[in-house]
Amino acid sequence: MRKLNKIFAALAISTISITTVTIDTYSNAAQAAPTIGTNQKGEVVFDNSHGQTAGAADWTIDGGFSDYANSITQQGYKVTELRGESNITPQALKGKKILVIPEASIPFKTSEQKAMTDFTQQGGSILFISDHYNADRNLNRIDSSEAMNGYRRGAYSDMTKGMTDGERKSKAMQDVQSTDWLAQTFGVRFRYNALNNLTTSHMYKGKKV
Repeated sequence: MRKLNKIFAALAISTISITTVTIDTYSNAAQAAPTIGTNQKGEVVFDNSHGQTAGAADWTIDGGFSDYANSITQQGYKVTELRGESNITPQALKGKKILVIPEASIPFKTSEQKAMTDFTQQGGSILFISDHYNADRNLNRIDSSEAMNGYRRGAYSDMTKGMTDGERKSKAMQDVQSTDWLAQTFGVRFRYNALNNLTTSHMYKGKKV
């Protein structure tokens, strides 16, 4: 019995050690955004600050979008990733040619929307990638098509409709306003599994990449 107790104690210590290493590894990885390729034609930045890894998603340049990122580098571009929380700012976009936003699960703040609008007016390009409707991976009642569009279907007047007080006051929902932003700014709108309303007279034209 004494021998068995020693074995169980050893297993318990091993388990604790493994858990600690795992937590440290993920913590360190979150602080170091990867950079791949060399800057021959310009720099492309992928957004990973709007819930791109929520649930089982892995829409990152070293995850689900690694093949796409590698293809971009083979064309002579440097590829970086924007991490943190809601970090699309003028400073983050400075010097970049293209911003890629894969399936944002957290809505854009008005300050981020302005930063993206200014970015395109200054010659930058943005690629919005959205999943099908109801792909709410982080259970915040907002899927990627709604985050991109700027409003929730069935809750246009109040994007926080049905949210708890804590959710409404969360950092993610601060400076968020419900508007038809994507259509009003770029002339496109995500709807279900396809783009709608492609006719526009005010599309911003970026410089040739």
